[in-house]
Amino acid sequence: MAEDMKRTKAASPKRAPMPPGTRVKFLRDGSERIAAVLPRGGPGCSGLFLLFWALFWNAITWGGTVAAWTSDQPGIWIARLFLLSFIAIGAAAFVGAWWLLWGRTSLAMDRDNLLVRREAPGFKWDKRYPLADVESISVQEVFKENDVPRMGISIKLKPRKTPLGLGTSLNEQEMQWLVGELSEFRETARSGRQWP
Repeated sequence: MAEDMKRTKAASPKRAPMPPGTRVKFLRDGSERIAAVLPRGGPGCSGLFLLFWALFWNAITWGGTVAAWTSDQPGIWIARLFLLSFIAIGAAAFVGAWWLLWGRTSLAMDRDNLLVRREAPGFKWDKRYPLADVESISVQEVFKENDVPRMGISIKLKPRKTPLGLGTSLNEQEMQWLVGELSEFRETARSGRQWP
């Protein structure tokens, strides 16, 4: 299946009807802008594992940190500095688990920009790209999980070496449909035509 999708990625996507029962929230505002909110991947095993690992790591690290900061032994400042890296690792693991469990991605496109928003409770990251920098939008391998390719929507941008990857929780029909919608809007915006 992954090989078939790799072979078809180079073909120009055609707009297909919205798949029945799609989990994508899709909005179209005439020919001016479109937006899509992608569904969460769900609380999978990787998110739960990382959450428990982060809690375990932080409990041990903070125990050592409290002991180091309350000690008055000479030279303890070296241990204090060393423990800062372990605190940073624990914080990064917790943020990663938070994203895996509750993160959501949405994107919006108007005639000038592509906006990608990734958010989870308490965190929000927005990145705006000029629409002229979008080279292609396709379905392709976004990453590998246990040596198994995970397919998703890939948005190749001119200044970036690696494309944006998103939508790995979508099924193949939803991915193909959304790629078709985004590609058609991009071509319409570039040519100045009206959105069909």
